Amino acid sequence: MPSVLLSFAEFLRNHEYTTSMWENHYTSNDVNQVCHHLTKWAQTAFGLDGEFLILWSRQEGMNFEGDSELCYLTDGTAYLLPNPFIEGDAEGFVVALQGILHNDVSDLYETPVVSRVLYNAV
Repeated sequence: MPSVLLSFAEFLRNHEYTTSMWENHYTSNDVNQVCHHLTKWAQTAFGLDGEFLILWSRQEGMNFEGDSELCYLTDGTAYLLPNPFIEGDAEGFVVALQGILHNDVSDLYETPVVSRVLYNAV
């Protein structure tokens, strides 16, 4: 299995993403693009079968807004993760992903997904 840290760094470079790109603002369309790429990367690089989503605090029709958290959704359970794109916490994200890869989610907070549109959810 490749190094999670090196593979994530390569992912960022290949997509021209940064660990501060969502510091000022991002939309549900941004989320759809980035979480789609992040999900495909994790599936290809590590064989993970889940998806990365952004959980928002509010949904109005097709619009998502308010506070948001990155999560990993697998088998109907969402696990909150450090968001490397808004908090700049790439190290925390990598450590959390390593835990998921080793079936150890004991340090991650579980939360339900009530409603979802593509890679955005509440």
